[in-house]
Formats: sequence, C-alpha cells, structure tokens
Amino acid sequence: MVSTVLLSVFGAYALLLALLGLVQRPLRSRTWPGALAAAGAAFAAQSDSFWIMVTLGLVGLWFGFLVVPWGDANWRARFGLVKGIGIIAFLTLWPTLDNMASGRMMCPRWVEERVQARLVAGLDLRGGLRLVYTVDVAEAVKDKRNAYYEDMRRELAKLYADHSGDEAPSDTVVQALREKVDLVALKSRPDVIELTIKPGQDPAKIDARFRNLFKPDVETRKVSDTQFEFIIREAAASSIRERAVAQAKDIILRRVDSMGLREAAVSTRDEDIIVEVPGEDEKAFDEI
Repeated sequence: MVSTVLLSVFGAYALLLALLGLVQRPLRSRTWPGALAAAGAAFAAQSDSFWIMVTLGLVGLWFGFLVVPWGDANWRARFGLVKGIGIIAFLTLWPTLDNMASGRMMCPRWVEERVQARLVAGLDLRGGLRLVYTVDVAEAVKDKRNAYYEDMRRELAKLYADHSGDEAPSDTVVQALREKVDLVALKSRPDVIELTIKPGQDPAKIDARFRNLFKPDVETRKVSDTQFEFIIREAAASSIRERAVAQAKDIILRRVDSMGLREAAVSTRDEDIIVEVPGEDEKAFDEI
C-alpha cells in the first residue's frame, strides 16, 4: 500500500516537472533531470528499493527546489542539499530514536523494516545490565604448561626408561622413570616445570636436542648439573592469555547472539570481558 502511494506521488511529480520543462524552455536543464530522478524514484518504490527511492526522490526534489522563483539560486542549491542530507540522516536514525524514546517518535513499521541500521544507546543513556567476566589466564598458561609436561615425560621415558613410540608411557614405564628422574609441575608457579636427575643417571642426556623439542615456547634454565627448570617464555604466555580471552569472548558473543540481544555490547579490557545490555527489562536481565 505504501509503495503504491509513493509510486503515484513520485510519478505525478515526475510528470509535473516534465510538463514544466515543456512549457518553460529555459528551465529544462533543471526540470527534466529532476523528472528523470523522480521517475527513477517511482520505479524504485514499485520494486521496493528503499534507499534508491529515497536518494533519487531527494535528487528530484532538489532539482525542483532550484526551479522555485524566489531567493538566490546558489542559496537554494545549498539549502536543498543540506535538507536532503538531513532527511537521509533522520530516516537512518528514526528507528533508533523510536526505540530510545519508548515509541514516542512513532517510526512507521514500513520504514523500520527497511532501515536495518541501529545505534545502541549505552548504559549512561538508558541504564541496564553490566556483567564483567574475568578470564582465568593463569589457568590457561597452566594448561599449556601441563601439555608440555606430558610431552616432556614421554621424551624422558625414551631417554631413561626404554620407552618407544609417540604414545603416552604406560604406568609401568612411568614408575620406572620416577626411580631415575623427578619431573614436577609446580602448583605455585603455573609456568614452570622442574626436572631433577637422580644420582646414578646421566644428566648429559638433557642436551640441546632435548631442549629444542620444546622451543620456541619454553626456556631452559640450568640450576645445577642435575637440576633444570623449563619456563614458559613471557611472549608465549602473553599469546596464551590473548587466545584465552579471545576464545572466552567468542563463546560469550555466541551466547549473546543466541538470546537475540541485538543491542548488547561485548568488549574486552585486559583479562576482563564486559557485557552491557541497555534497557529496563528486569525480567530479561534475570534470564541473562
């Protein structure tokens, strides 16, 4: 229904400008381009191409405004351009203003369905719910350290307990390994693995080949001839922290999207993930 009305309006306006050009020959440079733009807007209204219709319709109105016989022509041109930009801006913001004003701006449903852009009013304007999740990045580094611990224990089993293959050593092999070396993943230091070679065993087996298996993420520090510390490098730890935060943010974003919270904003700050949902719906906040 709305498209039909707009088709009629723009079609009549195009016809009016075309006839005016026929009557007033000096005005043809303004009336006929305006008539073409208005005719294009009419066809766009018929095909439901909203923004093409708006743009061509405003161009047609601008040419028509140039024909009006009052005021300075340059002033009319600038004024018409500013008015056109203002109308486009208003149409873009109309659905958002309607939501922010709780329906007092009365945006027609026909316009709301065709203008997809929305601005999100923050908590400072509308109030709402703010949640802060803190990612346990130390646990993420610890998980990576524990993975290296398992790899290291397998390689040590090959060197000191006659283990072969890439599978995890059996309980029997692990027990035999414990009689020769102590490999400890410290609870107090989530980025450190301590290795102690017991008396009677050859510490020279912890050579460059063994250390290179865990590069570039792990730095080796020789405490004594039989004691070593394997430390997750700061660059690797930072990368692990960033991945942990990014992964957690991605999970939260998927959950937010699944709830249909179009106005929700999800951001990060260091190790925190901040979820902000503007509005006043306490029931929805409880569900979130």
